[in-house]
Amino acid sequence: MTIDPIDQIVEKRLKSINRVVSFASGKGGVGKTTVSLVSSLLMSKLGFNVGLLDLDVYGFSIPSIIK
Repeated sequence: MTIDPIDQIVEKRLKSINRVVSFASGKGGVGKTTVSLVSSLLMSKLGFNVGLLDLDVYGFSIPSIIK
């Protein structure tokens, strides 16, 4: 069985994650994307290494906010 080298890289990076912050709501249009984007930018400015993943079932909106 061949293991994809990318799987090993992803596994190594996931092990270095110390904290996960999630924003959720049962209702759409309440500003989850905006809050998560601003929070990520603020944490980054404070010196944290930050990654942002927008998992929206109906379509992500991060690119439209950044413009």
